[in-house]
Amino acid sequence: MKKTKGFTLLELLVVIAIIGLISTFAAVQLNSGREKARDAKRIADVKAVQTAMEFIYDDNGDYDLAACTDTDDPIGIHTCTSSGLETYIPRVADLQDPSATTLAGCIDAAAAVCQMSFATRPTGSAQAYTIHFYLEQANAALGTTAAADCTATENGIDCS
Repeated sequence: MKKTKGFTLLELLVVIAIIGLISTFAAVQLNSGREKARDAKRIADVKAVQTAMEFIYDDNGDYDLAACTDTDDPIGIHTCTSSGLETYIPRVADLQDPSATTLAGCIDAAAAVCQMSFATRPTGSAQAYTIHFYLEQANAALGTTAAADCTATENGIDCS
């Protein structure tokens, strides 16, 4: 009786199926890791802007970014390039959402990824500010159990 060397068709199919399953699990984990990394960048950017805003308040007595906005209508923070913010964050234009640069600015109760946006409050006085941004995943440190619209103010970050 002659023995042939090699694999049977069934053995090859089983190996291919196992490789397919492993690839699927790896892709899901990779995507989750990317979302976490983007959220970490968003939070770091927001905290950098909050710190810069406190320096602006210490220097000027208000949160006014004259060339940026003095209204309640939020605009993309990355457009505030000649507002005084660049004194504390030299690369303000780089403060764009890590998922895409063509996104619309976040507004209150955003339900999808958007550009971090900024507004002073109340209109004209600049004694407070609001930064809107969106997280793609739950974040225990911020108290979210799922993707969430978040608001940062001079009092901290709130995700609801």
